[in-house]
Amino acid sequence: MKGYHLLLEIYGVDSKLLDDEARVNRILKRICHESGMKIIKGSSHKFQPQGLTAFYILAESHISIHTWPEEGAAAVDIYYCGEEEQVRKAGDLVLKYFKPKRVKERFLVRE
Repeated sequence: MKGYHLLLEIYGVDSKLLDDEARVNRILKRICHESGMKIIKGSSHKFQPQGLTAFYILAESHISIHTWPEEGAAAVDIYYCGEEEQVRKAGDLVLKYFKPKRVKERFLVRE
């Protein structure tokens, strides 16, 4: 069960980005690839009138995002049973690609 769990609440993000299912999925795939996380399977759902959820099962756990474009906000959850550095890198990439103005972060070590 040992792993690293990073929870990010991001605010002040471009609402068009947060409502673009294809673009959010591309970004999540890029984050996984650039941080060395292997995707097993992914899925997403676009809500009406706005918002989406995207989820990827990883060989070592998961990454997900839930968006609220009307608020310019999203919640990102990364749980990973690999190296801590990979989780930290994935978190940095979330900030790089979504460019939030404000972030709340929680980092947990699961033992």
